[in-house]
Amino acid sequence: MFVYGMVGPLVSGLAAGAVPGFRTVLATACVAGLSYGPMVGLAYALTAALAAPVRPEATHEPDRLLRTDRTAVLQQILVNTVVFGVVGWLLYGPGGDVADWLFYTLTGGVGVGLAYGLALTAWGHWMVLARIWLPLTGRLPWAVGAFLRDARRRGVLRHSGAVYQFRHARLKEHLARTYEKTYEKR
Repeated sequence: MFVYGMVGPLVSGLAAGAVPGFRTVLATACVAGLSYGPMVGLAYALTAALAAPVRPEATHEPDRLLRTDRTAVLQQILVNTVVFGVVGWLLYGPGGDVADWLFYTLTGGVGVGLAYGLALTAWGHWMVLARIWLPLTGRLPWAVGAFLRDARRRGVLRHSGAVYQFRHARLKEHLARTYEKTYEKR
């Protein structure tokens, strides 16, 4: 949160065409770190307290594990939104501006929860890389799950716990060489 507080005034200042002073940046960083830090810490502590451990049998199917992780991310977003909503209500007060409170609640709760979910969880990495980036760049088909299940059914891939693996080392090496040759030309 301290770094977030430092970056905010820098970006705002640069967008306005002026570079803010060091004291302004440091003051904003301290306020952000001391005000938002405890809220985010409280939200993560509540989420950790409410989280149920993953049962070993749930790790046998990659799809089930991703669903479990997605549920945990949605719970994190919900807890963040409630914590930011309550604290925002305390900051803006019952007589305060409802639009400001709502903006604070949604950007803080949903924004921080979604950032956490996309950056720090298996489901987030799956969404960003396998469902968005790799299909956009043409390196995976859009129906990734169906593609992996079909490759497993055909005996090209197997899954061990939560991961898919090539069954044949020669095929894996051939695909790696082909990939290197193809993308070295670019």
